[in-house]
Amino acid sequence: MPVADRFPAPTPVRLAPTAGGGAVTLSVHEAGRGPAIVFCHGFPDLAYSWRHQVPALAAAGYRAIAPDQRGYGASDRPDAVEAYGLTELTGDMVALLDTLDVERAGHWVQQEYPDAVTARILAWLPRAFAVRR
Repeated sequence: MPVADRFPAPTPVRLAPTAGGGAVTLSVHEAGRGPAIVFCHGFPDLAYSWRHQVPALAAAGYRAIAPDQRGYGASDRPDAVEAYGLTELTGDMVALLDTLDVERAGHWVQQEYPDAVTARILAWLPRAFAVRR
């Protein structure tokens, strides 16, 4: 199987506590080097939804990052329903960028509900987005 066709194995990434709550560990699939592209899956999907895009973009010179969001896959599953609000989900993505030492994600790719998460990231952390003029 060509390298560009391999979906990377997940790595557990422990996030620092955020404004939205306590620390969680996310299962993160990451490949490549270069400008970062972050993939946010929708309900009821997993990071595996991006199994074709992650290796292809890594092969094209990007750093492709696809986490399983909290409550999905091998990521932590907090018990409290309140732990799954937009503040918490957004905080996870901001903390993920910090933990992975990503200054700016060149692109955010999303499915379904994460569009609210990425919109909040833009408001909370404008540096997370590459702006083209």
